[in-house]
Amino acid sequence: MTRRGSSRRHSRRQLVAATGLTLLGGLAGCLGDGDSVNTEEPADDNEGHDDHVDADDDVEIHAETEALAEQFVDALESDREVLGWRFNGDLFVPDFRDGGDLQADVELLGEAYADIVAEGFDHRAMPSAYDADGEMTYMVFLEVEWATEYLEGERSTDEYHEAILDSEH
Repeated sequence: MTRRGSSRRHSRRQLVAATGLTLLGGLAGCLGDGDSVNTEEPADDNEGHDDHVDADDDVEIHAETEALAEQFVDALESDREVLGWRFNGDLFVPDFRDGGDLQADVELLGEAYADIVAEGFDHRAMPSAYDADGEMTYMVFLEVEWATEYLEGERSTDEYHEAILDSEH
């Protein structure tokens, strides 16, 4: 093996290790006891998207998927300030200003998400709410399965919103 090939493999290993540590740290932040506070504004990553390729090079987000994500963001912007959005792997993460009423936020998020799932969006989402000081107040999950069941009449509106509320952390 040439020296160049060896250094390339070493760099790739370093990248994989660093990515793993970053993801582990992010997960620890989601699951932590709430003592640490994120004081940074979320990055506005939605500028200049065409086809988006995640940093791990394994997940490619196509233009059609991004267009549906933008449709969700537009619906959210009708009532909330959107601070940015991104795909973290295949997880759609919109960041927005907390509306101060979790139930109202869940209704808005749930309906906007169901609309894009009806059009073929097939990625789970983790909308994250931030207060005026840039501190995260909560996150919820939006699951394709829940939205599909709601759209097909297998879940009532209340059951759909309750599933979203139950995912809050």
